[in-house]
Amino acid sequence: MIKLQALLATLAVASALIAPRPPVKILAPQKAPTRLLAPLRAEAAPAEPAPVAASAEAASVAASTINLVKSIVGAGVLALPAGVAAFADAKPALWPATVVISLLGGASAYSFAVLGRVCAAYDVETYKDAWAKSVGEKSAWVVTACCTLTPFLACLAYSIIMGDAAASLIAAAKPGPGVTSALAKIGGARRGSIAALTVGALWPLCSLKSLAALAPTSALGTAGVLYTAAFMARRAVDGTYGAAGGFAQGV
Repeated sequence: MIKLQALLATLAVASALIAPRPPVKILAPQKAPTRLLAPLRAEAAPAEPAPVAASAEAASVAASTINLVKSIVGAGVLALPAGVAAFADAKPALWPATVVISLLGGASAYSFAVLGRVCAAYDVETYKDAWAKSVGEKSAWVVTACCTLTPFLACLAYSIIMGDAAASLIAAAKPGPGVTSALAKIGGARRGSIAALTVGALWPLCSLKSLAALAPTSALGTAGVLYTAAFMARRAVDGTYGAAGGFAQGV
């Protein structure tokens, strides 16, 4: 019995040695993440570029509206009545002048509406792009030239108005001989005021990339224009500038 068990054990060992063995897979050693290497890896990682801030704050719709209102309703509150008074001093002359001004205002409103619809239809934001998309690229330089010439003429007009106002204020202040001689060397109070206002005020304002900062001053200027218009209407009604009025001799 013992010999039979020994024989079976010998046969089992022999069969195990003779049987084919499955291939042994050698696993690569895995490195466990260590906390000590985390700071080094963080420093070695390339830093993401910081977002570039906008160079100038874009003007909002409200700020743009206020600036447009001030640019449209500006010195015309004084220039238009002066133009009407230049060709007629009778009250019936106000009716044709009102009709002409209303027609011009309606044409301007229609032009602004058309520009808005064209920009929305072609998904553009500038006059040049709207012209290039709707008319053609070759003639887009005409719009650029007009957009350059219009502000230049507007600045020239405002310089003349402010120069005349400053010259009148200087004359009313009755400066001394020293100031008078200094103004005479630069061409008089009017030319000196125009040069100073153009270089000191208009030129820096024209160099701004965004007109959003001018919204508060535009609102203040619009309020001043409305006040001037209301005061002129009051003077026209109360007869101050009439034949028997106190300011009739100054007209």
